[in-house]
Amino acid sequence: MLTNVLETIVKGSTIEFLNIPESEFISKYENIDKEAAKKCTEEYFNSRNIKVKSNIMEIKLYKDTHNVEITLDRTSRG
Repeated sequence: MLTNVLETIVKGSTIEFLNIPESEFISKYENIDKEAAKKCTEEYFNSRNIKVKSNIMEIKLYKDTHNVEITLDRTSRG
């Protein structure tokens, strides 16, 4: 389970960002790609008992801060 996730929800929108330290993301997933991002978001929401449908819009690696940012569009919140 990922422990250092910063979740940011855009007010009045279905857009959400998950920021994860690069080292933690890489220790769990081999690549920084949409497939890994999908697995990561599913695990994150399941661990919080949140039923959600999400679409991964973008995944970025910020090399200067060693952070992985997943941008997603959430269609439901539970």
